[in-house]
Amino acid sequence: MVRLDAAGALPLVVALGGHRDLREEDVPTLEARVREALSDLRRRHPHTPLVLLCSLAEGADRLGARVALALGIGLVASLPLPREEYERDFTTPASRAEFADLLGRARDWFAVSTPPGSTREHAYARAAAYITQRSQLVIALWDGEPAHHEAGAAALARFALAGVPEGYGEPRSPLDTAECRPVAHIVTPRRGRRVPPGALSLRWLYPGDYGGDAAARKAFDGIWSRVEAFDRDAARLGPPPGGPGDDLLSDTGAGPLPPRLRSMLGCYAWADALSIHFQARTGRTLAALLVLAFLAAAALQGHPLVHGAARALNLLYVASLGAAYGVWLWSRRARYQTKYLDYRALAEGLRVQIFWRLAGLEAAAADHYLRKQRSELDWIRRAMRGWDLGPWEGGRLAGAPAALASVLERWVKPQSAYFARAARRNDSRHQKIRRCGYAFFAVALLLALAKQFLTAQHPLLVVVGLVPVVAALSQVWADKLALAPLAKQYGRMALVFAAAETALTAAIDKGDDARAQAIVQELGIEALAENADWVLIHRDRPVQVPGAK
Repeated sequence: MVRLDAAGALPLVVALGGHRDLREEDVPTLEARVREALSDLRRRHPHTPLVLLCSLAEGADRLGARVALALGIGLVASLPLPREEYERDFTTPASRAEFADLLGRARDWFAVSTPPGSTREHAYARAAAYITQRSQLVIALWDGEPAHHEAGAAALARFALAGVPEGYGEPRSPLDTAECRPVAHIVTPRRGRRVPPGALSLRWLYPGDYGGDAAARKAFDGIWSRVEAFDRDAARLGPPPGGPGDDLLSDTGAGPLPPRLRSMLGCYAWADALSIHFQARTGRTLAALLVLAFLAAAALQGHPLVHGAARALNLLYVASLGAAYGVWLWSRRARYQTKYLDYRALAEGLRVQIFWRLAGLEAAAADHYLRKQRSELDWIRRAMRGWDLGPWEGGRLAGAPAALASVLERWVKPQSAYFARAARRNDSRHQKIRRCGYAFFAVALLLALAKQFLTAQHPLLVVVGLVPVVAALSQVWADKLALAPLAKQYGRMALVFAAAETALTAAIDKGDDARAQAIVQELGIEALAENADWVLIHRDRPVQVPGAK
């Protein structure tokens, strides 16, 4: 598990690998290059904890591990083979002692699972694929030569830049494109080999499907900056109320929670609290814009009726519109709505991941989440993988009957009740606003008919002009809140969760754990799809002043 100093912070996971046969005279310079890459990441993302993920093989892996530990960066070791078998590759007592020392100083270590009958080289390739898929970027101490074997530094770089091919990493849908990431390439000579051009230099390599290095650099910097923004916002907001995730999973009834699940709950608590915080900011921004729009309309309508106050009303009109644009620009600069939606998406993804783990499922929520929105919200998928390092260590807790019952009581039943309640609430609010809108328009029609009987200075003329404005603003409010489409969506999800509650209860009562786990996984996929649709509905309704882009 990754025990971070700032509990709940999203980590930036860096994979590292390279050649074993380093030249002794190059080691100090290579250490300096690795230190340069890691220090630059820390400087650019001061609120985000770094985690180094490597296999602790001789040579480049251990060089990187030593540098990371010296910088105070968390080390997680993913071994290609069980420890006893892996140590057979280290032929000298000094090498085995160094391996044991680094393993003891790591925050966590584990062996990557391999299919039965796999060759040793395939196991190494799967370990390289594992650290690639769990990282945001790769540091490769590599001579730049193409891959001649299934595993090795060249294969690691290829996995990062072109994606992990089938058979090495987790299975994925054929409709999914492989995730790629940049490589910090430290050009590394090897003993007894030709010295490569640019030896001992550091250069960045980017995947080729972004339209050039500049576009790729911008895309990945955007992913990392959003992780940094989350951690910075969490630091500014302060600890979320209550314990980490107490509202989600205060008591499993199955014993103490595993450390990694407790850490994931901490991250969920941060994401949930930040989403609520920015939801309130978004709501206040929308309310302020509507009030200012009403004031501008009132100043415009009242101009002909108030003698001697034309200048003041003009100032009110200009000030209201100016203030509206100022509020909108401030909210856009602060990214209130974007953060509200992003952090809610992250919280919901973590919620599913937590209950999957509690149910004993090894599936990764990131593999099923926001597939259609990769270009827009890819940072959430990648950030979630930082909380999924290593095989699940739930032991007696995960998948036990008490844990499955806890999934039912702490997730399925509350969500079923929530969606039913939310569907009724949204539909009721939508109907009320629609009826009010109809009433305002009816009043406006009657006043328009009565207008011919009013003098030019009659105060009711202001009402005649403002009633349609109020009706229109009420419809804008309902549209921005997406009350009607969300009422339908919540209604559908209430039926899904109600059906899952019935089926899961029956499976638990029969002691059919496999059936119960299958229900939980299918329900999680449905919940992730619903939340992705929720994000899109709100992104299609940005908070803005009329005419703003």
